[in-house]
Amino acid sequence: MSDLKRGILCVSAGVILNLFLGCFYLWGNISVYVTSYFYMYDRGITLDDTSLIFPIQMVGMILFVPVAPFALKVLPPWLCCLVGSCIAIGAVIIASFTTNFIIFMVLHGFFFGLGSGIAYLAPIITSWDYFPERKGLVSGIILAGYGLGPFIFGYISSAIANPENESPTHVVDGGVIFSPDNPISTRAPHMIRVNALSWLILVIASSPFIRKRKVQKDEKVFDRQREELFESLYDEDKEDYDDHLTAPDTTDVEPEVIENKKFKAAMFSLTSLQIFIMMALTGFYPNFLAINFKSYGQVKISSDIFMTTVGAVASVTNGFTRIGWATLFDKFGFKYVYIGLLLVQSANAFTIQLIRGVPILYLIWVSTGFLCLAGLVTLFPPLSAKVFGPKTGSRVYSFLFSSLAVAAIGCFFLNMLSSKGKISQEVLFYIFGGLTVVALVIAIFFKEVRVGLQENPKKVEEETRRFRVYDYTHTG
Repeated sequence: MSDLKRGILCVSAGVILNLFLGCFYLWGNISVYVTSYFYMYDRGITLDDTSLIFPIQMVGMILFVPVAPFALKVLPPWLCCLVGSCIAIGAVIIASFTTNFIIFMVLHGFFFGLGSGIAYLAPIITSWDYFPERKGLVSGIILAGYGLGPFIFGYISSAIANPENESPTHVVDGGVIFSPDNPISTRAPHMIRVNALSWLILVIASSPFIRKRKVQKDEKVFDRQREELFESLYDEDKEDYDDHLTAPDTTDVEPEVIENKKFKAAMFSLTSLQIFIMMALTGFYPNFLAINFKSYGQVKISSDIFMTTVGAVASVTNGFTRIGWATLFDKFGFKYVYIGLLLVQSANAFTIQLIRGVPILYLIWVSTGFLCLAGLVTLFPPLSAKVFGPKTGSRVYSFLFSSLAVAAIGCFFLNMLSSKGKISQEVLFYIFGGLTVVALVIAIFFKEVRVGLQENPKKVEEETRRFRVYDYTHTG
């Protein structure tokens, strides 16, 4: 089989695998059913409690996404996908048999995120080897499956748990759920198991085709020469490095030592802090929508199937618009595109309360929030590569990505305060909008200057074009 056919097969398998991995964002759709189930056993369980599942999933994923590049050095990619996916699916299946919410939260939260994180990067990194000049396109195609997954399984979940399209009526902290005597409250375990077994079929069908490209001997020589060229691009500007970045004489210093110095300087730079803060502040509002769009909307919109449609359309928006954000970054740069995103998001956050009772407008507003989420996770990886250098930037971003977990956890506590009456919902959304405005102010004064190098716009742009990889891979 030719490399082209193997590559197409690998990308296709990546799309199929991401139908499962994308169900990371399914929680907002099924949380009402799961809360109703656990409420039968513990009247203290509310939507506030179950909304913690998503931040825990994100923590698990963020901790283990960086594992994949290292695992791929010793394991074949198909095995990496299979192991990570089986950990996640196994945890979900076991969780469906417990009536203890804490155990469920650990399994369906942390271990689902852990397994998903291990499997997440493998199909993308592997597919890049087949199409090195089309990395952005390949990432976009594979992650289209990431958006389609919640779309498909959102409807499957609703069809299993609530085929009659009944509306929840039992009021608890955080919204409304189904009453304990409603049969819908008993269906969550069956729904979870059907989903999990369907995911397992997708994983088994796709993983065997995610295999490394066989490298020819002449390509190995070329790769070595290319690495030498890339290293020279770093080395030729050593004399321009700040004193904190390099020693006076680096002639005999190992490249790894130099790279570690670059990484340390980048991590403790003002630019790194600014990026972390901007990502965290921007992440609050879309995280709220990802967790609570259904429970928040059902207070005014009674149709359960319509709210499932809202989640489905929003998920597709999240998956399919990332390549568009990357194109805008390429054409206009980070700053102007990000400022545009923040203007849209702040307007969305300040006005969503006004349209919550109008179904079609609510769908548009939630989808726009997910559009901003797609931009958030698409714009910052290439920015990191641009200001810290491609090699150092990827390492730095793996830490900066934790800012989205900070946002998810912070959002959980703000939402809990709102549902308990400590702050009103109006104030909650003013806070989300205000945090976005603060990020906007930081963005206005942010400078896209290479950290550790004297400013040389021509060289920075040349290196950015040479090394840029549009990383659609982080979910937030």
